Amino acid sequence: LTCTDSHNANSSWSENIVIDGIQPEWSGEISLDGGNNFHNFDTYGDVLSVISGSEIRINISASDESQLPTSIELLTNISEGWRQYELNEGEFSFTVSQGSGINGLHLSIIERHLEKEPTEIGMWLAVTDDAGNTVTKEWKIEIIDGNSPTILMDIIANGSLIELDKSAREGDLIQLVFSNSYDDLDSINDTSWEIYLDGEIILPNTPWSEEVEKLSISVINSGFHEITVIATDSSENSRTETFPLTIFPKRGVDLEVVSQSLTGDLFKGGSASYVLHMKNNGFDDAYARVCISNTCSKFVDFPGAELDSSTISIIEYDFIVPNNSELNISIVWNSISANNNGNFFIEYDLESETENSSLFIILLLIIITVSIFISRSRTSTGKSK
Repeated sequence: LTCTDSHNANSSWSENIVIDGIQPEWSGEISLDGGNNFHNFDTYGDVLSVISGSEIRINISASDESQLPTSIELLTNISEGWRQYELNEGEFSFTVSQGSGINGLHLSIIERHLEKEPTEIGMWLAVTDDAGNTVTKEWKIEIIDGNSPTILMDIIANGSLIELDKSAREGDLIQLVFSNSYDDLDSINDTSWEIYLDGEIILPNTPWSEEVEKLSISVINSGFHEITVIATDSSENSRTETFPLTIFPKRGVDLEVVSQSLTGDLFKGGSASYVLHMKNNGFDDAYARVCISNTCSKFVDFPGAELDSSTISIIEYDFIVPNNSELNISIVWNSISANNNGNFFIEYDLESETENSSLFIILLLIIITVSIFISRSRTSTGKSK
């Protein structure tokens, strides 16, 4: 090209123009990370089925017959604005999941217990040469079930919901409630459940039912316990959760006689000593005393039971044996914290006790008499010799 002005001055320009109407070429590999074991997919297929939680890796190489650079662009709708670029060749990767929106606590219990459709993700590849020629490829990624059920447990004691960090009391009617639980895709009816209390099975592998949803358990002793729950969906995805369960001693006073003994002159009018070992299995502190024949000992403190033990307290009472064969022993107690009081009786057969004492004395006298007789016999024999 030559340009001349009015003064006959001119200049020239030239360029070789190449008309490129040929699309660039590309090749690649799509692989799935299945726990460090990659499984290759056909890049020319249209649908990829991928387990939730897997990583997808895409390796792409592109070229053009003009030998000029080609751009590689990969787009997905896994998140807003997800787009990556490379020149000539590149590696792309992302992790797929069902997403928190497909099921969860944002839905009502009825809705989250229903079957859900798996998530689908679109993926697009665009390879463009320097002349603007573009070749594209589109895939649909189906995310199949790879997540185990979500186990959520509540505790109901005597019909009232309680917090896990608080707890029930011994004697309460306890229910383990799993209503809030759900699976990401399966209907809750397609899950199975297995439940253990302190390592002992209380519910063998059982499909979801009203029994599973609100499981009543028998009376549990006070102390620290563990509830272990195993839930499995129809794809054999399984999850195990362990929950603490603390059972406090029952409210009120629950006095239990551990042992009792009676010593001294057990005949009528004699001086005797009564010793009582007793513990309080209830939660509330109490004071108690022994009463015999209208006379009573001092009050002794019986503290409330701890989570795993009860304190044994001792009452010692010296008294005069009454003129009857039975001791009417009563325990009188009072509790300020429980706002309650009461009494109960302990029968003690004094006649049997005195008979045993008499037999012991008679046996002792017989032994002494025999010993004296033997001793004298030996002495007489010695003199005769």
